[in-house]
This record gives sequence, C-alpha cells and structure tokens, in this order.
Amino acid sequence: PVIRGTTTDSREIIATGAGRQHLTAVRLSHILFATEELAQTSLLKLKSSAIPFEELAKQISNCAETRDDGGQIGWISVLGDNNEHLDLIFPKAAREKTVQITTKPGDIIFVESTRGFHLVQVVDCML
Repeated sequence: PVIRGTTTDSREIIATGAGRQHLTAVRLSHILFATEELAQTSLLKLKSSAIPFEELAKQISNCAETRDDGGQIGWISVLGDNNEHLDLIFPKAAREKTVQITTKPGDIIFVESTRGFHLVQVVDCML
C-alpha cells in the first residue's frame, strides 16, 4: 500500500509510529484458540514460517465464522466506529487492544478476549 501521490510504503510509516495519527482502518485476520498454550505454540510456528497464517487458520481455528476464509475478519475502523457487527467474532476489547499496538502489515500479535485467545495478523492498513 502506498500513500496517494508518493512512493512511500505505508508499512514504514506505521512501523515508525509517524503515521499512527493518520491511520483510519486496519484489515485483520485471526485464529481463535481455546488455550493460551496452543496459541503461543502456534505463534512460534508462524514466526518461523513453518506454515502460512491462512492455512493454520483453516486447520485449527475455533472460529467457525472465519475459519473457512483463512481467518479473515476484514477491515475495522481504528476509531472504533461501525465495528459492532464484529462483536461476536472479535469482541470490542480485543479490537481495541489490537489497534492500540503499533503494528504494520504482516505483523502477528496475541490478544485475549471473552471468546478465547487470538492470534491476529495485520493484513493491511488504510491511512
């Protein structure tokens, strides 16, 4: 993703924190786990590139709503507006934790919610 009219990669802007104030939305995928231990073990496998995120989501995610789509949640507003439709899939507290962490596309983070333990991949960002 590139800011219109420039050749600056938005991943660089987000990674440095310089563009956080301009970030409007992030596109996310997730894998839902019942236990923290399984989530942490899976995170290590993902970080070592042993398996692609989408494949792991299809194989073991406890989220029936997103499993078949490789864990795709879709775009969420950073401001928290109009995300209520995601409450059953990815609860509000987990969304808020996810957008508060400085991340860039490709990053995978761990968050806990009332549904369980999520590994969340930042797929893209919108400035």
